[in-house]
Amino acid sequence: MARLPNPKTLTHDQLIERWTNWLKQTEKASFHLYRSRYTWENIQRLFKANPPLQMDASHILEWMHRNFWNEHAIAIRKEMEHGKGYLTLMNFLDELERFSEVVLTRKRWMTLYSQQFFHEYGIPDKDFDGLPGAMCRYPKQSPDTDCISKDSVHRARINLKNVNTKVVNFAHAFVAHRTNIEKHDVSLADIYKAVNRIFDTYATYYRLVTNKTWMGRYPTPQFDWFKGFTYPWWTKDFKPFEPPE
Repeated sequence: MARLPNPKTLTHDQLIERWTNWLKQTEKASFHLYRSRYTWENIQRLFKANPPLQMDASHILEWMHRNFWNEHAIAIRKEMEHGKGYLTLMNFLDELERFSEVVLTRKRWMTLYSQQFFHEYGIPDKDFDGLPGAMCRYPKQSPDTDCISKDSVHRARINLKNVNTKVVNFAHAFVAHRTNIEKHDVSLADIYKAVNRIFDTYATYYRLVTNKTWMGRYPTPQFDWFKGFTYPWWTKDFKPFEPPE
């Protein structure tokens, strides 16, 4: 994970640029995990629909299952890590909490609407009022100083931490380290929900920072994903791996 420069040395515009790039990197990670989920769900279905495959290749499915769990558990743990200057979701929310009231203002939000048409109908103001955490300062000042409250970001961060604690603890105990614990109560549904919560949170703040809508979770396939399963994998040219002595 890349370390970040000290945000106190950056201007407001530089912070916006930094946050936007930060979120774009998370978008890539999101696509990877949802593509991985799509792949795993279809692999399971291929096995369920093919009894001989279940009988003779269950060890392959188990290997893929373990790798799938490990990949997702580590990705969740990574995003939930707090401190050390790393580019993670929790650090993003922590930084946003410190700077949201001076950077994410109504005045700045208005500049994200380039067409005069929107301003004539008061759309930027209405949209800002509907944003999560939008507040007016007290005592009342210029509307330009209305902002996204740091308390709202703080609540989002704490809530995310609390709801994902179970999966993070699983990642610590069963993936990142070796322990004597043999059983856990984390389900695949828990893993999926944790990923959804993480990237839904990113989507919310991507809108606040850029006024752009987050793309759908699952990337659109650019090719026939199933084609590779329509012909035999074992050919006459295949040579099994022989472990060296």
